[in-house]
Amino acid sequence: MNPKVKPLNSFILTYLRALSNQRFRGALISVLGAFTVFLALQLRELSFDFEFEKLFPKNDPDTALFLEHTAEFGFDNDFLRIIVPRPEGIFLQSITPLPSPWTM
Repeated sequence: MNPKVKPLNSFILTYLRALSNQRFRGALISVLGAFTVFLALQLRELSFDFEFEKLFPKNDPDTALFLEHTAEFGFDNDFLRIIVPRPEGIFLQSITPLPSPWTM
C-alpha cells in the first residue's frame, strides 16, 4: 500500500476523534450543518431530463445513426399500452400451443 494514501478507516477514526474532542465539536457540527443546508437548498434545482439524445456522445457514429432514424421515422416511444385481464390465461390454444415437455 502507498504510505502517502491513508485508508478510509483512518479517516473515519480521525473524524470520530475530532467529534469527541470538545474543542472542535461545535465547529465540526456547524460545518456539517451548513453543508446539509447547502445540499437541501440544491434540491430545488434537481429535475428530471427526459431528452434521450443527451445520453449519447455528440461525435459518436451511433448517435448520428439514431438522429437520422428519429428524423426519418420520428420517436418510437409514443404509444399507449392497454392491459385487459383475461381469466383464461394469455395463450390462445388456436394460435399458440403450450410448449411441449421436450422443450423445457
